[in-house]
Amino acid sequence: MLWKERSYALTAILTLVVCIGANTAIFTIVHSVLLKPLAVPDSDRILQMSNQYPKMGSTIFTGSGVPDYYDRLRGMSVYEEQALYDHAGRVFYIDGSPESIQGMEATPSLFRLLKVQPIHGRIFDESEGQAGNDLKVILSYGLWQQRYGGDPGVIGRQIRMGGFFRTIVGVMPRDFQFVDPRTRFWIPLTFTEQQKSDDARHNNPWTNIGRLKPGATIQQAQQQVNAINAANLERFPQYKQLLINSGFHTSVDRLLDVLVRSVRGTLYLLWGSAAFVLLIGAANLANLALARSNVRLREISTRLAIGASRVRRRNPSCSRQPRRAASMVAMSIFFICIIAAKARFASSPPAATASVSARGEICQERPQRSLHQPHWLSLPPLPTIAFQ
Repeated sequence: MLWKERSYALTAILTLVVCIGANTAIFTIVHSVLLKPLAVPDSDRILQMSNQYPKMGSTIFTGSGVPDYYDRLRGMSVYEEQALYDHAGRVFYIDGSPESIQGMEATPSLFRLLKVQPIHGRIFDESEGQAGNDLKVILSYGLWQQRYGGDPGVIGRQIRMGGFFRTIVGVMPRDFQFVDPRTRFWIPLTFTEQQKSDDARHNNPWTNIGRLKPGATIQQAQQQVNAINAANLERFPQYKQLLINSGFHTSVDRLLDVLVRSVRGTLYLLWGSAAFVLLIGAANLANLALARSNVRLREISTRLAIGASRVRRRNPSCSRQPRRAASMVAMSIFFICIIAAKARFASSPPAATASVSARGEICQERPQRSLHQPHWLSLPPLPTIAFQ
């Protein structure tokens, strides 16, 4: 029947293609950005601590300072590991030609916190977080393939980055991504004595994360960081009122929630819009089926008018034809949805996937390739605070 009614069938198929295609595309983005956890073990236990100053007219910050990091290392017992990191671009000299590549500088504890091991070599050790012993680098799988053609003997070789030669100590797995899919190398993050001093408080260019111990909760982490902040206010009474007036506090949130915070509402709105388009498409198909059934009713009335027998009129096959057509449409919708979903998830490893940068920008990347935009908002030193 659908073959005989080609215009009806074409309209129905095109409606299904548009509606299912839109929903599949939107769900792919929503799944990759909002529903899929970070690609590290127990990612829901990774929290981010961010200094906030809401009464200064500022937006939501995601950064912390170096003195805060060391305070939290000493004063917080809910974490099994903490780390500090920031994005860092470096100029690589590949075959004598300079090339700017996006990377990340992080304390050596980052990879222990993430519980990810390289496929070749090793992660950083604590001694490489000290100035003078930090000329090491870990490569992403993509950069390793591009620069060295996948040679496992790359460990121990030196590569020129800016004005320094760094020793390659590891290569990360092909599917490893953390926060920024454009990150293609990692170098140790070191601090000067000035950066560790109290003069550097409330200068927040780094991101501080921690992994909760089993059984610990985010509420306990928030209580402990609040206690540290309260103690610091008492340590520096001359600046206490200024920080209180700025509304200073430290927010503790799940890292994944922070990464998608700026795009969550937009994506859910898009998803709802796509579902509404599907609803409209279904209503249009129902109207088409109803109009077609009216045509069938006129056909039956014509048959009766020209003398169709009562037996013929009562033939169940006549009354079942519209229902059969509706059943075929429903089955078509079902199988198209199943095939589309199966094809989408079966091809997800090599296909382009969506991700979100720490600034909330959705981007498309491929796994073979290993975002540089500053992901933090650094609060400049408070104008009237000078920790001398």
